[in-house]
Amino acid sequence: MSETISNVAVVGGGFMGSGIAESTATAGLPVTIYEADPERRPGVTDRIGKSLARAVKGGKMDHSDLDESLARITVAEDLAEIKDADLVIEVVPEDLE
Repeated sequence: MSETISNVAVVGGGFMGSGIAESTATAGLPVTIYEADPERRPGVTDRIGKSLARAVKGGKMDHSDLDESLARITVAEDLAEIKDADLVIEVVPEDLE
């Protein structure tokens, strides 16, 4: 049985989650990141944008690749927004409190 993954969701927008989302987007797949903390949501795309800018500066991609990768990334405000993802990757801290 062969399944095709056409969209990915990442639950958790910290360093690891944003890195996974960046890799997914640069590979050409749309990715939705769910970050539960509304104050941290803007930092997710900022972190990815800065990382991609370093890749451009280092000659690993050009500006159009950066723009296309960023266009594939969505930050969700509600967990229900990822319900149709073909693959969900969870990277939230284990905090019992």
